[in-house]
Amino acid sequence: MGSVRGAGWKHERWTSSQETLGQNYQRHSTRVYCCACLATFGSPEKAQHWMNRPNPLFQGKTPAQVIELDLIQVEAELVRIDHGIYI
Repeated sequence: MGSVRGAGWKHERWTSSQETLGQNYQRHSTRVYCCACLATFGSPEKAQHWMNRPNPLFQGKTPAQVIELDLIQVEAELVRIDHGIYI
């Protein structure tokens, strides 16, 4: 009986939320890329510095701003950094 109640609670919580499926996906994807950024730079301070520093590759926007609109562009830059390819 407890698991049925738990499942209903989760369903009610999801359906009562104002968050759309796309927003939910975006929020979780952003977390994944922030973890990738941490892995790339090795420390929270360095990752945060990179995420919040304007980048010419992103037309002067910060990766944190760009990640809200284009996850792939930020991922591509992190992969390039991981492989030592700097543009």
